[in-house]
Amino acid sequence: MRVLVATVGTSGDINPFIAVDMALRKRGPNGKCRMECLTTAPLLFFLFVVLGILQVLPPLIRVYLMSTRAKQWKLLLFVIAFAALTFRVFARRRVRTDEDIVLTGSLRTNTLVKCVYLSGCYEPTLANFIKRTLKAGDVFVDVGANTGHFSLIAAKQGAEVISVEASPANCRLFRQNIEANALESRIRLVNAAAGNRNGTIELIENRFNGMWSTTVPQVFWYLRPLTRKVVVPEITLDDMLGEENWKRIRFVKIDVEGAEPRVVRGLHRLMEYGREDLEFCLEFSPHWLTSEQSDELFDTFRSKGFTAYKLVNPEVDFRPYEIRRPVPCLA
Repeated sequence: MRVLVATVGTSGDINPFIAVDMALRKRGPNGKCRMECLTTAPLLFFLFVVLGILQVLPPLIRVYLMSTRAKQWKLLLFVIAFAALTFRVFARRRVRTDEDIVLTGSLRTNTLVKCVYLSGCYEPTLANFIKRTLKAGDVFVDVGANTGHFSLIAAKQGAEVISVEASPANCRLFRQNIEANALESRIRLVNAAAGNRNGTIELIENRFNGMWSTTVPQVFWYLRPLTRKVVVPEITLDDMLGEENWKRIRFVKIDVEGAEPRVVRGLHRLMEYGREDLEFCLEFSPHWLTSEQSDELFDTFRSKGFTAYKLVNPEVDFRPYEIRRPVPCLA
């Protein structure tokens, strides 16, 4: 039976209030509360930096002007050392998931890495669904692969993975993750946007959080000052995957921040000639898909013989479903 699995998405992140709650509940190895994840919320981090500058800078300036040349050098070295130590906390790190997957990213800005750091997992319902569905030898297509979390899980299952990611920055991290997990032989990474035609398209790439990049201009409009525009190749999935793979593909996951209708318009031949147990998983977000677009997607799949089901996340949010002691950072 052909299956369409629908997940409900949200544009949320681990906001400051959730981060405070996580920090207060998070315990270190000695039982004492560890507060460093309080600053994993970008807004709180920004506020802390501004308040810190306002409080610390004036007295530092006064001390600097009133001190001797030797003390000025010592003060300058202290400021440099303090800044280096502070920003070391937010340096790129590697964390390990419950599936024994190593992921690289910034604890300050990367939502996925924050979730793994705090709970050991990210979207566990979908992760478990992928593990139950795929077996060795299957082909998994990950459209909107980001830095490779679900692709790496599928590859660990022994599946052959074709990962499609438009963001060049995400692809750089993805390649590091592939190497860190020694899965080069099982993952083929395509740095392009899946769409309804072959050519180029403008990607609105978030400078700080790779999970918030899209080819749909009205999505994340409120984050526009934090974005840059990058022209990337656009290829239909039918052409990208190739006719020789249509009968081999077992599962396709599509999560492209509002561009799902455009992607689906470019894979009709895969739906028509794919295997009988072919399954798709699409994100339906009320934040950037209209009811007409959702109806179009469902009607398209039903016309090809697919039956739709809903995959329920423990919380309709990026938040981890269980807060526990942070997983150790590997680097």
